[in-house]
Amino acid sequence: MVVIVIIGIVAALAVPTLGVSRFDRHVYDDAGSIMQLLRSARIRAIARGGAVVVAMSANGVTDRGTFTMYEAVTTNVLGGVNRTPVASCKAPTVWNFAAGNPNVLLIDGVNLNGTIEADADIETQAFIYTSPTNATATAFSSGFVCYTPLGRSYIVLGAGPPVFNGTLPAVSPLELRVTRANGGNYRSVLIPPNGMARLFSHV
Repeated sequence: MVVIVIIGIVAALAVPTLGVSRFDRHVYDDAGSIMQLLRSARIRAIARGGAVVVAMSANGVTDRGTFTMYEAVTTNVLGGVNRTPVASCKAPTVWNFAAGNPNVLLIDGVNLNGTIEADADIETQAFIYTSPTNATATAFSSGFVCYTPLGRSYIVLGAGPPVFNGTLPAVSPLELRVTRANGGNYRSVLIPPNGMARLFSHV
């Protein structure tokens, strides 16, 4: 009986820890999904010779993190339903994400506004490091990263539709910090100027 009681006490103590670990695992998985989407966007731009945009938004519990990939396309001159990629992030490309626009093709997305994220209170915070000599980050709630066939990235912050005309290639890294609002470990998706996203874990 004593052994059974001890096992019961140990099991009861372990349950909260297992719950926290499960929530932390969701944080890691969500950050990994964002990183894979960004990497896929860059690879797609290089492989297909077309401009690819990732739209990003996050502002707390009303938008825990929404990331959507689009490709610039035009009508195939030979006809058919397939469309030809457009190589430029800038004009003549117009990034109009309205449904039915034949020149912007929805490719993929990551939405962190599901039941799991709400239960775990997972949120995404977005930052840009504007100066290479200053570690201070500036928060933003919406922005766009455009990849070109050369692998370059262009960044426009603010609500869309984005206009990349006059925008220089990125020199400032972005950080997308996925965390539980009530504490715990968090994981950052870092987007350096070359656009190749990577993960960084914090404790």
